[in-house]
Formats: sequence, structure tokens, C-alpha cells
Amino acid sequence: MQESRDGVKEVTLVSAVAANRVIGTGDGIPWDLPRDSQHFRKTVANHVILLGRRTFEEMIGWFRTERPVVLTRDASWKHDEAFAVVSSVEDACRAARDAGESNLMVCGGASIYAAAMPRATRLVLTHVGANIEGKAVFPEVAGDRWQMTHEVDRGKPERHDHPIRFAWYERR
Repeated sequence: MQESRDGVKEVTLVSAVAANRVIGTGDGIPWDLPRDSQHFRKTVANHVILLGRRTFEEMIGWFRTERPVVLTRDASWKHDEAFAVVSSVEDACRAARDAGESNLMVCGGASIYAAAMPRATRLVLTHVGANIEGKAVFPEVAGDRWQMTHEVDRGKPERHDHPIRFAWYERR
């Protein structure tokens, strides 16, 4: 894959998504899915990850090997756990490039996914087998633009609210 003008080769969106595309209630994640949490951690480990400010604040204390880049409109916002603070997806790509990364992992929320979707080259989605009430939705994944390359159906693991299926997509 060819490097973009801002220095990253890939932009990967990583999310758990309900059947009706809901990813959040507006107050957080609407499910308890331990296998998805493990999958998410494994997927984003040791990467630069892009988060909106509210999503970042919900995850404070969670970061181990990840380098969080926070996208916010508030230019004065700062936090010790933030690797960088940016005002655009392009700035986040440059921060990832400057950190030696060729892949920016986008981890939410809804407006960040929407802003990054035009640049996305890969999707790593956990499909949650339920329609969920919520305000935050993942952008539409159009079949003519995305091809599923791999999937793993986990069914409804013990201690899970809903059945899950992991799927990987590449842009056509």
C-alpha cells in the first residue's frame, strides 16, 4: 500500500457495532463483552490510537502499550496520558508517522469514526448480534466499497450480553 501525503499507509477503524450500527448510548458502551475487550486490546496493542476526547476520558487508566492521540476542538485541552492532542484526522496521521507508525488505529467515538472513514483502509469490527438503543452510531459499511477478508463467529460466549462475530474488512 502506498504511503499517503501525511505519512501513514493504513487507517484502521476498530469498533464493536450492534446490528443497527449503534456503538454507544451517549454515556458509554451499552454492553459487557469480555471477549471483545480482549480482541480490542490485542488489535490495538503497541499502536498509536486515535480517540475523541470523551472516549479518551472514558478510557483513562486503560492504556498500557497504546499511544493515545486525542482529537478535540478545544485547543487548550491537555492530559498526561495523551500521547498527542490534535484537531483533525490528518494531524493524527502525522502524529502516528512522527512516532514511526505506518498504521493509525481509530477507536471512537462516532464523530471520530465518521471523520476517519473516508481515509480508512481497513475495518476490524465486532458485530454484536442485537439491536441496541443508543445515540452513537458507526458509519455505514457499504458493500460496494468494503470486502470482508476474514471472520470468526464466537456465538454467545459465557458471561456475554449478546452473540459476537469478529470481522476484518479491506477497502475495495
